[in-house]
Amino acid sequence: MKKVVILAPLDPVHDIGLKMIGRGLNQAGHETFLLPPDLTPDEIVEMVFSKGKVDILLVSRTLGYGVGEILARFIDLADAAGLRTNTRIGIGGMAIRPELAAELGFDAGFGPGTTVEEVVCFVEGREYHPDPFRSKKDKTDMTANYDYQYHHGAIGEKLGRISEMILDWVKNKTSPGVKRAKLRDELWDVERWRKRQGNGDLYNHYPQLCSEIPQKYYTTGELHPKTRRFTIEEVRGLEKYLEETKARMSVLKLQHTRKKATGL
Repeated sequence: MKKVVILAPLDPVHDIGLKMIGRGLNQAGHETFLLPPDLTPDEIVEMVFSKGKVDILLVSRTLGYGVGEILARFIDLADAAGLRTNTRIGIGGMAIRPELAAELGFDAGFGPGTTVEEVVCFVEGREYHPDPFRSKKDKTDMTANYDYQYHHGAIGEKLGRISEMILDWVKNKTSPGVKRAKLRDELWDVERWRKRQGNGDLYNHYPQLCSEIPQKYYTTGELHPKTRRFTIEEVRGLEKYLEETKARMSVLKLQHTRKKATGL
């Protein structure tokens, strides 16, 4: 059955992979729309609604500092707008893994090595069976002949002093983000959190290090106006998906180990 697919680069430059996937989907008989690479999340959601019935939204994003939160907010926005009633959402990028995509709330995740056929299977709701004889590209090690020695001793000495100056400058510096990370590492009890039993010791200190919106949530329970809580069914569904993904990964790893051991 023909599907309507929107391809949305969620950053200024990341659309090459989407163009390749778009061509593959068109060849498979589906209708695709590639959005420009400079739209905001709100504009992407508006564009999806403007197309009428859209079966699949494929988002592409490179990862960097704070991007996980951006992607989570995008899913929150899609949920709040009612977009996911009829539309499944996938995410792709060089650092994307299925586990990360599931954790963020996407229906699928496509990372390095993804084939066009794999995405077509997701769009068509079919299980993907990779070709066992498909050749893999071997990346050339561009640094194989490097020795990392400075050919000019004076330049090496100056660069060394600059590095020491930078390390000395940052030695006693911190930020709210670093402090939050330390608190999570020291006080966050993930099992209590999963059981929705709270995390009192963490929340006694954590909100003061947050900006206004998350601080309101931790102190009063007030959510961002475009956010809703996961239902218990959604949480269970996510955890089931993660467990099934881990099980599949374990099987694939075992198969790879056996093939390597037998030389096949």
